[in-house]
Amino acid sequence: MIDPTIVVAIVKASGGVIDKLLDIAGKSDPPLKAKQTIDKTYDRLSNLVTTNCVRVLIALRRAGGKQSPGMVLSVVEPMRQRQEPTSKMFENDLEYRLRFLCLLGLVKPTLGEYAITQLGVASLNKAAGDTINYTPAFFV
Repeated sequence: MIDPTIVVAIVKASGGVIDKLLDIAGKSDPPLKAKQTIDKTYDRLSNLVTTNCVRVLIALRRAGGKQSPGMVLSVVEPMRQRQEPTSKMFENDLEYRLRFLCLLGLVKPTLGEYAITQLGVASLNKAAGDTINYTPAFFV
C-alpha cells in the first residue's frame, strides 16, 4: 500500500499545477514546476520506486507516447536481462508496476495503454543522476 503522505507531498510540492504535471510528456523536457516538485519529493519517491520501475519509465520515455504493456515488456525485459541477468523476469508484475507508477503520478493510463507524465520525466531525469539507488537501470 502506498503511503498517502507521499501523494500529499507531491500534490503540495506541485503548487497547484498537478493537472499540468500529469499531462503526457511526449519528447519535450518537463516544465520547471515538474522539476521543482520532484526535487522536493524525490527522497520519498526513491524509497518506493524500484530499479525495475525506473526501467519502465525509461521505456515509456523512449517511446515518447502511449504504449501497451506488451510494447513496454519488449523494451524492459531485454534491458533487465542485460543489466541484471539474475534478477526476476518482468512479465508477471509489469501491470502492477505500471499501475503503481500511475498512483504516484509518474505514468498516466489511457485506454489500455500507458504514457509517462511530465512528473515522470522529471523523476526519471533525477534518477539518472542517482548513483545510490538506480545505477543498474542506466547501464548501456
